[in-house]
Amino acid sequence: MYIVKFNKKGGIHLFCTNCGVKCSNEDKFCHQCGTLLKQDIAIDGDSSVQFQSQGQNHQDGTVYIVLGWILFGMSLLFVPILFGAGSVIMGYLVKKRGRETHGTIMMILGVAGGILGCIIGAAVGG
Repeated sequence: MYIVKFNKKGGIHLFCTNCGVKCSNEDKFCHQCGTLLKQDIAIDGDSSVQFQSQGQNHQDGTVYIVLGWILFGMSLLFVPILFGAGSVIMGYLVKKRGRETHGTIMMILGVAGGILGCIIGAAVGG
């Protein structure tokens, strides 16, 4: 994310919103902290402009949560090892996005779904 400040001569100065270091317009990442600096434009109230990262609205892991629960349900019905592993991976990605409890629960249920799916398949298949 950038914060863009306009100077009196009409030029602009770009700053990283994470660490505040001055960046150039060509930078994709902050050279100080590594934050992604690219870019949708949003106007800030004090004549500065913020550039937000693309995909910022999915940083909370909502897509991974939905996919994880779908994969867990499918692991009980079809190819339990494959879909259970998918649920574990989605749980890891959710945990990595800062929702540690939800991610851990999803990873545990992914393993349980794989095991239960194998048991159910063995019972039904004979």
